[in-house]
Amino acid sequence: VLTTVLNSYGRATSEAGKVSDILFATVREGKTTFDELAATIGRVTPISSQAGVRLEDVAAAIGTLTKGGLSTDEAVTSIRQALVSVISPSAEAIEAAEELGIRFDAASLKAQGLGGFLQNVAKASKGNVEVLSRLFPNVRALSGIMGLAGTQSREFARQLGVMRGAAGETDKAFAKIANTVGFRLRAAWGTMRAAAVTIGNVFKEGTASFVETLASWAQTAADW
Repeated sequence: VLTTVLNSYGRATSEAGKVSDILFATVREGKTTFDELAATIGRVTPISSQAGVRLEDVAAAIGTLTKGGLSTDEAVTSIRQALVSVISPSAEAIEAAEELGIRFDAASLKAQGLGGFLQNVAKASKGNVEVLSRLFPNVRALSGIMGLAGTQSREFARQLGVMRGAAGETDKAFAKIANTVGFRLRAAWGTMRAAAVTIGNVFKEGTASFVETLASWAQTAADW
């Protein structure tokens, strides 16, 4: 999941820590796992990165939608289709946007961020389902938008704040794991095995020298 996101956003490996913090926050705030993110997030990050949508915004959307009951797969698909609807709007969507007096394009999405863009859409449309369905004709996109711009808008705004201040989440997660009995036992067993290898190498070297000495004595005896 880390390499998928880093490659999609063209980020250097030095930024892996920041990306990891955001992803850990997504797992904590939403109802998803790293396995589920690894299997799905690659379907949305190439599009979100090209559209100029920050990873934090995508993560907050995934966290909000999964917390609201959607599966990770459904949430990612919904976000992806919503972004596609904005990047390549239908003729009806363009007409509806003109009637509402809003800009409905990739440039506005990039400038306002996903949260700000959806707030403007919700305010202009007044949450009217028929109007939103004209802007987002894809059913899967509409289901997510109705949540992020409607009933779950406050939660989405809260998670946006969490994602933008997610520094240190990886360390917190590791601290929790490191404090479990299972982790401590595995760590102790690993230390014991490493020590055994070191001791074994010392004895092996000593044994080899002793056997070599015996062989030398035996050869001397045979020569005699």
